[in-house]
Amino acid sequence: MMKDKPISEKIEELFNEAFYLINSTDIERNNENYCFLIEHDSQYLKKKKFRYWASYLEYEKAIILFNQIIEIDSNYYLAYTFLGVAKYQTEKYKDAVADLTKAIEINPNYAEAYFRRGIVLKEFQYYNYEGAIKDFTKAIEIDPKYKDAYFNRALIKRKEGYFEEAIEDFTKAIEIDPNNAILYNKRGEVKKYLNDYVSAIADFSKAIEIDWYYSSAFYNRAIIKEKIGDLEGSKNDMAMYHSLTKGK
Repeated sequence: MMKDKPISEKIEELFNEAFYLINSTDIERNNENYCFLIEHDSQYLKKKKFRYWASYLEYEKAIILFNQIIEIDSNYYLAYTFLGVAKYQTEKYKDAVADLTKAIEINPNYAEAYFRRGIVLKEFQYYNYEGAIKDFTKAIEIDPKYKDAYFNRALIKRKEGYFEEAIEDFTKAIEIDPNNAILYNKRGEVKKYLNDYVSAIADFSKAIEIDWYYSSAFYNRAIIKEKIGDLEGSKNDMAMYHSLTKGK
């Protein structure tokens, strides 16, 4: 994190409103000083698990406000970071990469900017997996407990066929967040590709233990149970899967 630099009241006001707007689907309007909290607590964003969900109009309003901040202080890296997030959400992908790159140039030790740029590269910048992996790796280098960086790097490694490395990243994410059913399910899927059926079943079972309504884990476990000859167990899991997904 950069050394403390006085932030004007105007920048705080603009930032807090813009940050609220890009999260308005999930959070109530309040007097939270997001600007201060993000600046002074490197784990704040992860603890709050912001999803950056809002309406298109609210994203556009936020973009205007972040740009106003940049007019006041062209070196305020948080404005560029979340301007990039807002542009990503409005499908301005090249602009999002440019803004996040600017944030990194200003503050090369800000893990969130690397992670957010990695997401854009992974999903929409011509599937630039190499660039995304570099960004996720840099985010992890700065913040070794960045679970989502491990998770997204693992997804790419799985897609690219580096199954053992994907398992390592999923395992690291699980060490950070051991009660996350998605992580066990995803690791189990990779183990399935490696024909490590016993271990895969253990992961799917753990996912179900954490979240009994996790239909995907029941489906995955059913498929493997069939492969190893546990037809009754497979039948029961598949029945549970259909029960959970009925009407969806």
